[in-house]
Amino acid sequence: MITFPSHAAGAYLAIRLADYLDPSLGLGRSSLVITAVLAGMISDIDGLFYIGHLRDHHDTPLHTPVFWVAVFIVLSGVNYSANWNIQLYLTSGFIGIASHLFLDWYAGRVAGLRVFYPLTKKRYSLFPLHRNKEVFKFNMQGAKEYIKFYTSNRFLLISEVLVVVVAALYLVI
Repeated sequence: MITFPSHAAGAYLAIRLADYLDPSLGLGRSSLVITAVLAGMISDIDGLFYIGHLRDHHDTPLHTPVFWVAVFIVLSGVNYSANWNIQLYLTSGFIGIASHLFLDWYAGRVAGLRVFYPLTKKRYSLFPLHRNKEVFKFNMQGAKEYIKFYTSNRFLLISEVLVVVVAALYLVI
């Protein structure tokens, strides 16, 4: 489970890393960095539809690599056919989305990532998943239980904080 700021920070670091590895692409332009950061958060838009429901938003196509690869391929084809010249924006967006999916796999304490969906519904995560913790009640007791569970894996908590701090420092420097 990764927070909204961590997804934004992760996408920011991913696009900066891509620009560092191949500066000739020009991915360091502000508009492309913003595109990557917004794309890094877009997968969680489905979470808004499940507030108060007993369903995990990671069950939607927005949290599956196959969906995003298909979207990228279709939009790249349209871009090529229509001569839109937006391939760098598509690439930047794909980097942001890929960072989101990576972070959900890396720190997926509850939901993980359905890497091979729709072929299989199996969830993958770097650490063991705790599916029994999927739904917390929306009250004070549920909030306390959630915070206790969320902070129980110190390594993941520190990793998440470091992603945000490193991104903030890189942005300032």
